[in-house]
Amino acid sequence: METSVLIAGAGPTGLAAALALSGHQIPVTIIDPVVTRSPFSKALAFNPRSQELLEASGVTAAIRREAREVTGLRMHDAKKVFLAIDFDCVDHDPNTMLVLPQARTEALMEQALAERGISVQRGMTLVDAEQQGDAVMSTLRDADGNESYLASTYLIGADGAHSKVREITGQDFPGDALAHDWTLADVRIDAEAWQADTFNKAHLVREKNRFVFVLPVSPGILRVVSDDEGVLDDLPALVRDATPQEVVWQSSFRVSHRQVANYQHGNLFLAGDAAHIHSPVGGRGMNMGIEDAFCLADCIGQETPEDYHRLRHAYGKQAIRLIKAQTLFATNHSLLTNLVTRLFGPMLFSAAKARREFARRNLGLQN
Repeated sequence: METSVLIAGAGPTGLAAALALSGHQIPVTIIDPVVTRSPFSKALAFNPRSQELLEASGVTAAIRREAREVTGLRMHDAKKVFLAIDFDCVDHDPNTMLVLPQARTEALMEQALAERGISVQRGMTLVDAEQQGDAVMSTLRDADGNESYLASTYLIGADGAHSKVREITGQDFPGDALAHDWTLADVRIDAEAWQADTFNKAHLVREKNRFVFVLPVSPGILRVVSDDEGVLDDLPALVRDATPQEVVWQSSFRVSHRQVANYQHGNLFLAGDAAHIHSPVGGRGMNMGIEDAFCLADCIGQETPEDYHRLRHAYGKQAIRLIKAQTLFATNHSLLTNLVTRLFGPMLFSAAKARREFARRNLGLQN
């Protein structure tokens, strides 16, 4: 049977898998139950490794034409910036983040797929799948409720945190969740303020028993993420000084750190949020999914699919451990933690090597 792949899920992970597999000349079918892509996006940061992986497809160049380039990180307390790290300390090309709403990133990836003659079959849901010999037989249902069957060599579950493919493999999703919801909002600011170099940086504010993460999203829009559910009623000075005009979109979410035990079950594979989820601290989620996708595509293309779990599970476990530690530190508002951060943070990162390693981790270049 000719190698072919069914991909369940047309988010960044599934689209990246389709692009990567097409580079290996492997026939791909990609489905998604969502007929119309949501204009609202949780993921934003397009890290250097993702830029490298998607360079050959033309997606990186397309994103770069539209994205805001983030060149460093600033940490604030209630009064001022107490730590500034610029990414140009990293000897790697590229060494910046590109920030673009996930919905737009997906649209550019889907356009690149279309140029390769591959279209996402929208309104199509994976109902069930079963491995039969060397093939996987999948049951699909379209938007009108009609069912059909598709045989493929492999099935990739890129279908998110509530993955149907993970359910089919019979695996749990072990881990834990933080006790309180976080707030996420996109805030429109003054057009002149948007042009300032201030918003070529990511900002982490620790004040008033809360943390607030601020990142540029798209022209005139800042993304605000906080463990303070009332943050929109009391924005940090960084945002207030930019003359906020309206909240374009807001949501709340519960942060979990979870990882499936095995990324492979026969000819069924899990990638991205179907395999692991974690807090948005560090902006790794979408990028780790893209890395999963390219690794899996390479393993399939080289006829070594059994290597995928070994290559990605340990990496994911280590990344989640680091992200969880960063998250727990960011959400620890004890007087001691605040004092240590404010007093010893600048001292710790006074060394060039420490700044470089911190920047590399936040750019996703190392765990």
